[in-house]
This record gives sequence, C-alpha cells and structure tokens, in this order.
Amino acid sequence: MDIKTFLGNRGFQQIQLEKNAVGHLMLTINYDSKAFKVIVDTGASTTVLDIDLVRSLGFTAEKLDFSGGGLGTAQADVYQLPQRPFLIQDLPLGERQVIAMDIQYVNQALEGRDAEKVDGVLGSDILVSHHAIIDCKDNHLYLKLK
Repeated sequence: MDIKTFLGNRGFQQIQLEKNAVGHLMLTINYDSKAFKVIVDTGASTTVLDIDLVRSLGFTAEKLDFSGGGLGTAQADVYQLPQRPFLIQDLPLGERQVIAMDIQYVNQALEGRDAEKVDGVLGSDILVSHHAIIDCKDNHLYLKLK
C-alpha cells in the first residue's frame, strides 16, 4: 500500500509541494480569497505573511505589543490580521487569524541565490493542528482535516 492510500484511509488529504531554487518546499495558500506563495517552515511557530504585501492588498493589520524574531531578524514588529477564510490550495481549513511581519530579509537572501521571492511562511500553527506529514522524497504534504 502506498503512502497516499495509507494516509487517505486515515482522513489525510495530499497536497503537492514545489521546490524552489534553493530546495525549500513551497505551496500556495489562500487567505480571504487572495493567493500567497509560502515556504513550508516547520521551524516557524506561526504562519506569517509579508506586511507590505498584505497592506498593499488592503488588509487591516493591528500592531501587537511585542516583537517577533526569526525570518532573518531578531526584532521585528508583529501585526495581526483579521480572522478570514484560509485554504491550502483547494482545502478549506476554516477561518484563521494570521500574523504579518516584514520578511524583506528572507526575500533578499532568496534573490541572492536566484530563487523566487515568497509572500510568507506556513508555520507549525497550521502544520501541528492538522497533523501534518511531509513526504520530502515525493514533495507532498498530508493534512488531516477536522
């Protein structure tokens, strides 16, 4: 029995991942009907979108009272976006609040290695809550829908 059948029998959905020029696993998420290209980042505690991009798309972002780290910086302003419908490709994951930060450092590093810029990262908040299994050999993400 292959992994897709095995996990499918247990309620998991398969999502095709892409690899960028430096080997990051990537996919497209939809937040409030807008598409965002993100890196799958098991080391990120939360899903983060680029603050400049979400502002340019008209999202309201509330600045939080603490700074965030990671994404190439030790101290960055953190913003909370409103709860909106969230999908990974065509799979609905309910309404989610998402964090936004400046991710220019990530994109500068990617561009320096001739890789495509990203709009954010898909973090462990989504991965853990949906019991994610990543098949790195075949570039698949498996999520269990609730």
